[in-house]
Amino acid sequence: MLIKFLRSSFASQYVLIVIMAIGLYVPAFLNPGVPEVTATVSGPLYEPVSKVLHEFPLFGVIASLLILLAQAFLFNTLLAVNQLITRMSTFGAFIFVLVFSHSPFQTSLYAFFPASLFILAALYILFGIEDKSENQMYIFNAGVSISMASLFYLPAAVLLIWVWISLLMSRSGSFRELMIPVVGFFVPYLFLMFYYFMNNNFIHNIFEYKEILGLFDFKFEQPDWFSIGIWILLGLLLLQSSSLIFSVTGEKSGAIRKKKAITNTLFFFAIPGIFFQNVHIVQNGMVLLPIAILLSYSLSNIRKSFISELLLWILMIAIFANQYSPFFI
Repeated sequence: MLIKFLRSSFASQYVLIVIMAIGLYVPAFLNPGVPEVTATVSGPLYEPVSKVLHEFPLFGVIASLLILLAQAFLFNTLLAVNQLITRMSTFGAFIFVLVFSHSPFQTSLYAFFPASLFILAALYILFGIEDKSENQMYIFNAGVSISMASLFYLPAAVLLIWVWISLLMSRSGSFRELMIPVVGFFVPYLFLMFYYFMNNNFIHNIFEYKEILGLFDFKFEQPDWFSIGIWILLGLLLLQSSSLIFSVTGEKSGAIRKKKAITNTLFFFAIPGIFFQNVHIVQNGMVLLPIAILLSYSLSNIRKSFISELLLWILMIAIFANQYSPFFI
């Protein structure tokens, strides 16, 4: 019933998503926390944000909720425009809210969250790049988007390689086309270096970046049992619809297959990041973003939905239980 409801077009769908998001954030409003900041994750644009959050934790919760809702509906539009969900469906927004609010560690403005807006912009560009005859500026903007994401969340810089792979899948991938996003990637950093130079701290920041590169190491912190259970449920939902996600036959459009391939590549490319970060595992949004895309696509298109419906209800209940668990544990 929930799957059928989300496939239809009702104003009540949007009301439900907003109410659900607010409900998931109530514990954070009652007890606002401050996101963990580490040198290997937090980019230079996130540093001033983190200082504000330490002074005003509630501001981080409010900003996080507003960004969550804005990105959820942008995410839904992105999927609908690219025919990964039906135009009337709100599956994208619903799944985005669940996936990016499934833990108390996600209900403040952690480093990945502002970065995810730019990663969504890169996704939008890569999904539509094949339809553009003059695509140089679009490819350039993809590089700029990844660069801006990395200025908030440093590990996002590795997604430049994902952009290359996506270009190879979508087009011929000539040497010139592969170099354009590299140029785009370095443009924001050139402005940043110029800012450092004008403020007479260029050398200091260069050495600081050099030290940060040496801090990346293999480190895996086991999440809490609630989060493990939620990730298992997400895995079961993906497994339940794996034939839809990974099939290369039966699609009406070759463009849909390529968009799925770009998403699958992002997913497999982001997995190693789980083992090379010094913050809580649930804040590795580079894995969660493709999971949200694949779940939205599969649940919007699956035919036999009883098991998926059951798992979705269990997932929703588990996520609410996880958010409210600090009051009872």
